[in-house]
Amino acid sequence: GMTAPAKFAEAELASRSEAQYPWDDGSLQADWQSELDLLAAALRSTDDAQTLALARQFLAGRAARREAANLTPELVAYEQHREWLEGLARYVELEIWRQAAAGNYLPISDTSRLADFEDYAGFENRWSRELDQLTRMADDQGEGRFYYTGMAQAVLLDRLAPGWKLRAFDDDAYLENLLGEAARVTR
Repeated sequence: GMTAPAKFAEAELASRSEAQYPWDDGSLQADWQSELDLLAAALRSTDDAQTLALARQFLAGRAARREAANLTPELVAYEQHREWLEGLARYVELEIWRQAAAGNYLPISDTSRLADFEDYAGFENRWSRELDQLTRMADDQGEGRFYYTGMAQAVLLDRLAPGWKLRAFDDDAYLENLLGEAARVTR
């Protein structure tokens, strides 16, 4: 919020569209399920070409879903803003854990003395649970799905466009736009 106050304010204002979002539309939920499954498959893939192909399928499916549902520009902006704001927050939470688990990070001494502190172990199990939850968010009756789709796109960007974070706070940069740019690159 301090780095991009205008974009942050815009993202918060976009939440006013939540009441108009067609959460209960069965066709929309089915299309969301396809998107979520593609994101999870892309994140699980260890093959770069397959990951890129799945990212492209996700973006094409997203465009088709929005068109089929006749989403207004305001509702599309709502999705983009919530993914940017809440999805990035989810990404940061998990990325801090991943880096702490993978590196030689030493916590402050008070943390080390906590009885339930496990030295950042367990990230891989948590990541597996996050991917499983991602695929169960299609019928979520709130913006929780955007936490997961935003986080998933950010993780894909780490793989497909490592410098993406430098642009994440630009006024016109949303995760799907950055992913679209990365997916056009031949790898």
